[in-house]
Amino acid sequence: MKKMINLSLGLSLVPFFALSSVNAEESQEIETIIVTESRIPTIVSESLSAISVITREDIERYQASDLFELMSRLPSVSTIRNGARGSQTSLFIRGSESDHSLFLVDGVRIGTASAGSATLGLIDTNSIERIEVVRGPKSSLYGADAIGGVVNIITRDAADMDSLQVKSSVGSNGTKETTFSAGTTQGKSSYSAVLNTYKTDGIDSTYVTSFLNGDKDGHENDGIALRFGYEISDDAKFSLSYNSNDTKTDYDANCTESFYELDEDGNKIPTSWGGFEMYYVTSDCYIYNEVEITSLSSSLDLNINDYWSSNLQLGRSTDDAEEFSPNADLSLYGLEAVFNTTKTEGTWLNVFKLEDKSLLTLGLDYLKDELDALTAFPVNSRDNKAAFLQYRFQSEGSDVNFGARRDDNEQFGENTTISLMAAENVSDNIRLNFSYGEGFKAPTFNDLYWPGLSNPNLLPEQSKNIELGLKADLDGAFVSLGLFNSQLENLILWEGSAPNNVSKSEITGLELSLEAELAGWLFGLSGTLLNPEITSTKNNGNTLARRAERSASLDGDYSVGDYGLGFTVYSQSHTFNDAANTKRLGGYTTLALRANFDLSDNWKVKVNANNLTDKEYVTASGFLGNYRSMGRELLFTVAYTPSF
Repeated sequence: MKKMINLSLGLSLVPFFALSSVNAEESQEIETIIVTESRIPTIVSESLSAISVITREDIERYQASDLFELMSRLPSVSTIRNGARGSQTSLFIRGSESDHSLFLVDGVRIGTASAGSATLGLIDTNSIERIEVVRGPKSSLYGADAIGGVVNIITRDAADMDSLQVKSSVGSNGTKETTFSAGTTQGKSSYSAVLNTYKTDGIDSTYVTSFLNGDKDGHENDGIALRFGYEISDDAKFSLSYNSNDTKTDYDANCTESFYELDEDGNKIPTSWGGFEMYYVTSDCYIYNEVEITSLSSSLDLNINDYWSSNLQLGRSTDDAEEFSPNADLSLYGLEAVFNTTKTEGTWLNVFKLEDKSLLTLGLDYLKDELDALTAFPVNSRDNKAAFLQYRFQSEGSDVNFGARRDDNEQFGENTTISLMAAENVSDNIRLNFSYGEGFKAPTFNDLYWPGLSNPNLLPEQSKNIELGLKADLDGAFVSLGLFNSQLENLILWEGSAPNNVSKSEITGLELSLEAELAGWLFGLSGTLLNPEITSTKNNGNTLARRAERSASLDGDYSVGDYGLGFTVYSQSHTFNDAANTKRLGGYTTLALRANFDLSDNWKVKVNANNLTDKEYVTASGFLGNYRSMGRELLFTVAYTPSF
């Protein structure tokens, strides 16, 4: 039942040493190894945080088309998409804000410097080997943004893929997708590539049908993922990875011009409140955006001696977005936009194995954010320098980890965050965890400098989190239970026409994860109870916007011989679209079915039906009203793996 993974994975984020309890020479297949929790390899069963791992095997079994579908099945993780595929996607971990989690691709930060969020809905799942999701604050290790948690997307390399595979899919809404993947190892070098092209006619993202808004909103995505690894010696390894998704997405918007009302003499007509009378003219226009997101990661791992391992990682990511219209001048309507973000970073990580069965980690971080936009920002770049340490002590049945980090932000000065985690094995199969962690989030460039709608005096948001957890192996059923409380100060919310540090929130939650095998079926159950409450004077006692207080997901998969079938049921309670809790969005339940059949060793067929009951539901509302959900979708896939 336990997911297994080969320890020889060419991870670009961390050194290739292992903890004292992990020895690659003794076992080629061991428990799942994660790297995101502490930036060093850790066995999942010995982790001190709430961890979920989605493997390549899971991605293939669930037949998920995008990260929106894939990650919504995790405990305390909720996703929102503004309409059709390719539209803006928001991800909330443990009820925190959508920009309060850190997103990495092969250990490199991704996201926009303007809005502070990552365009997760555009990342191709065919290039992913696994996803590690750490729930809870990790600012003491990663710095800003890691309040709700960390999502690390690790791409495929030659050790984890067939030498060659071609996969093609067709489905509802004119969907077509083709993927080519290949990997090989030649001596000390390894090479892998994943090429993907995706196109769909989509659905109409909103219910508004006026001024050409009633058309379908299509989406195109061309993806490429390349990886190279080289074993310099037994004690030195180098890896390089590059990932890109180049997209085009239609969306609904009104092209509206405003004009002053004039009297007979051509003068503006004043209003009773001190302004002037205006009228508006809306024109027909088609609008789409083009977004390209890239990440480049290089890593050098050195095993200096039996007690000291070192890793140097350099990375760069971009997020370039621009709006277009084939039949309108967007500058007339205030819709013309170009936002190009570049993140440049470097990390030097050193881990020392001490004689008392403990590990000391020392690291230095550097990050520079740069924004190139049509909008005039008085400040368009900033850097952050940081030093961090971790000390982990393990003894018989006990485990303690202390972490601290000092950040020096060019705009906001110095900030210190700490964490304390502890675990105790109360029996051979039950482990209790406790953790305390702090987090912070710097205001985005939009928050600080957007013309007429910003506040340059904003302070960083701060959080404190306490958590109790239990992990158990009950005769093949694996259970994880967590109770957490997070308090956030200086929460940035809109008040009037500008954002302000006016709010506080307290989020208390209970999360459950269960994996078990019963009568040949592999079941995965997750559930979350959440109380995401605003505790400031304004909107005190209200629920944070777009957070469901109850959610659950159940996966079931059965395979026999060359056949396999499965289902997913997802359900969540109602949410509110705004902090004032004036617009209620109803809860919903969806059902997905899937099946696969191996025609031969070389040919495989899959079929997937999402939202089988064609349930209509709404998770977000904007200036054009409610965004539609994806209705019933069918997808048929054929994969060919040649024999050599």
